[in-house]
Amino acid sequence: NGSLFFNDLPAEKQVKSDHLLLSIILHNLLDNAAKFTLNGQIRVYMSDIDQNSEELIIANSGANIPNYIVDMVNSPFKERSLDELVDTGKVKGLGLLIVKEVAALAHISINVSQTNFTYFRLQLNKSEIVAGQ
Repeated sequence: NGSLFFNDLPAEKQVKSDHLLLSIILHNLLDNAAKFTLNGQIRVYMSDIDQNSEELIIANSGANIPNYIVDMVNSPFKERSLDELVDTGKVKGLGLLIVKEVAALAHISINVSQTNFTYFRLQLNKSEIVAGQ
């Protein structure tokens, strides 16, 4: 779609959490970013939150997400609220629902915010992030 991808992840960092679950989350978020970003930017990077946690961020300059989807992603995991979105037809694809459910299984907190970019933030415990070689 004519977009630029920036991988700003430090090569020396490794995540010790469940790699399969994390890969499902990342694949879905990057797939959505690629679908909805036209001639823009997609960026993946890490940022410190506090002394105990760090966040993995997937940001893209694509189209904004509807507020009810932002609310669904940012709300605590409740199976009923996900069912309501599907039952009412508000959610067409399964990508973000999968992300929400898999993040809960992996004990990863997920948050989305929007300005001129859409930011998906995956909060990781620093004890699960180690310096690689």
